Amino acid sequence: MDNTTEPDRLSQKKVKNKIAIILNRNAKKVSKHYIQTFEKLASKYDVLLSSSSQETETFIKKLAQQGIHTIIAGGGDGTLMNIFNTIHREYNHFPFRMGILKLGTGNALANLIGANDPDIDLHKMLHNEYENTYRLPLIGDEQNTFFFGGLGLDAQILNDYMALKDTYKNT
Repeated sequence: MDNTTEPDRLSQKKVKNKIAIILNRNAKKVSKHYIQTFEKLASKYDVLLSSSSQETETFIKKLAQQGIHTIIAGGGDGTLMNIFNTIHREYNHFPFRMGILKLGTGNALANLIGANDPDIDLHKMLHNEYENTYRLPLIGDEQNTFFFGGLGLDAQILNDYMALKDTYKNT
């Protein structure tokens, strides 16, 4: 990978498939393997790596300007809600179709829609072979949307458990 920043790459991107994949670089299962695999399945400029909410917001604004009609999100529930909330704040309507790759710690929404193996799911999405589409009712206020309410304690407990397990794995 060269030193071009992701927002710079996005401005250089020619809209080809009108599909973009946003991967949360901090998500539990976003690994070098998945990044390389996804870059092979889609053109390199279709795969955007985000390290922050602000970077994701920048991507979404530029994608809308470029006529992208589908965003495939790779991460967990937090990644998805960041994308949904950015779209909710920026637009009066939802201008994108969404795809979900199950790559986070918390994957309630991915489980709800039947997401499974990210490689297989991405291939199906890129080739319009996905059997199911869902209209997702969201709740919220002027600033944020949610598909369920929670405090994030489940993810924190799971992270603590995994760290404890790693600490004592050889005992």
